[in-house]
Amino acid sequence: MMKSEPVAVIGDGRISYRGEELRQDDETVWLQLVHLARRHVAGQLVEFTAYSFCKDIEWSINSKSYDRLKECLRRMQATGLDVYSKRLGRGVSLSMIPFFEYEDSETQKTLQHWRVRIAPELVELFGDHYFTRIEWAQRLQLPDGLATWLHGYLATHRVPHPIKIETIARGAGLTETNKPELRRLIKRALTNLINCGFLMEFNIHDDIVTVKRVGNHSSER
Repeated sequence: MMKSEPVAVIGDGRISYRGEELRQDDETVWLQLVHLARRHVAGQLVEFTAYSFCKDIEWSINSKSYDRLKECLRRMQATGLDVYSKRLGRGVSLSMIPFFEYEDSETQKTLQHWRVRIAPELVELFGDHYFTRIEWAQRLQLPDGLATWLHGYLATHRVPHPIKIETIARGAGLTETNKPELRRLIKRALTNLINCGFLMEFNIHDDIVTVKRVGNHSSER
């Protein structure tokens, strides 16, 4: 379990995290939840079937995937985020998912419709134009890990600026410190981004990564 670990952020603001380390499949689940919640009032329960949810994120339709979804929701519910936003002028402490329901409390049978509440403060923090559109079809083609992290990070910039490989490693939470191996991992992830149609090209020189994005797409989240 992590205790008040700082999270790398871009620009103003501070975030610290408590709880089990989150993974890229947790981010996929989170993005789908945000997508489902976009037409709801902030803090309102989001309802879905495990079948439809797994189908939308292209996981196999079986009990193993349903258990995987459940574990992702549990990890996010057990989080503790301390977020300070200079834009909002205050700090908040919250759980990403204050509540989720998947089982009948009397029969212990799995419910047909699961219900999840996203912290409304997170909606406020990333409302208006303070968000990034993600090319969903591209993300689902990528292997979970560094490739999906880079996809989300580079999507925040229409024209991405050069970035050090150490900065990528820190932001993605990589433990690898050997530079040749780190370059190999980053090169493989960037090649995946070319193959899925997100990047046109990339270059790694003097441990600085530069990339060129493909033009805008339509199926964004």
